[in-house]
Amino acid sequence: MNATRGSLTLLASVPFRTLVLAASALLASLTLACNRGGDGNIEDAELPPPAQRVENEALDLALARVPAGLALRDNGANIRLVPSGGDAGDQSELRIEVGPDSAFGIDPVQLANDQQASFGEAAGGEFFGAQKLVTPLGPATYARGRFDAEDGSRIEETRAYAVHPAANRLVTVTYRYPAGEDSRERVAQLLEVLGEIEPRTAPVEIPDASPPADEPGA
Repeated sequence: MNATRGSLTLLASVPFRTLVLAASALLASLTLACNRGGDGNIEDAELPPPAQRVENEALDLALARVPAGLALRDNGANIRLVPSGGDAGDQSELRIEVGPDSAFGIDPVQLANDQQASFGEAAGGEFFGAQKLVTPLGPATYARGRFDAEDGSRIEETRAYAVHPAANRLVTVTYRYPAGEDSRERVAQLLEVLGEIEPRTAPVEIPDASPPADEPGA
């Protein structure tokens, strides 16, 4: 595999949850080692709060955890996350939306490619391409570009498309943030969120409608 797009190639081939859990376990081990005194006893230290799970009835989705560096702003018609502990003037926002049930197939690849026209029509629009992904939701894609906001500021947007885990509905994850030199970190945050999306309820099992087999000798 060619080492293109930094860590994004790795994320496209390894389940996100696996990477997150491995990193969390390593961090926990390092923290535990640092908190041990000379006699091997664990010194008093504040333990990190448990990961926040978010369930949304309107979207019929859940986030297994809110990734580090993000905080929940709203859990209503959509799930909205913002950077935590950042600049008060930072207008960055990550939004998870779900479309209606579709009677037709949903093509994340085509949707990502369509973003080229969308960015091209925006003021100062630039399109940086689309990428296929393998996620816990199945095949997904994301596209990234930049445009000028109404106030003249430069905005970057990364948008991911996937199919709902419990219905034939489009899941769109959109992350808008000021254009800068941190594109890789921003995209990594979006991909981490995408990897934490799961069904809010267990999928409904369809009972077997076939007639029972005749018993021998009947």
